[in-house]
Amino acid sequence: MQDQLRHLHTTLRKRPPAGADPAERVAETLMRAFRALQREPQLADAMVRALIFADRGRAPRSTRSRG
Repeated sequence: MQDQLRHLHTTLRKRPPAGADPAERVAETLMRAFRALQREPQLADAMVRALIFADRGRAPRSTRSRG
């Protein structure tokens, strides 16, 4: 996953998203990431599963809700 993020970051630096406003640029960035995941469906599946089944009890203290 880190390799994918590094590649996306490099690509965005070389060819920044073109959009009239920030929302369009964010949408283009997300679509680029989505297309990259479509090229590697097993990786996409693994990432989604990891996010769904993440152990929230192991989250860093700064992200835990205090109650």
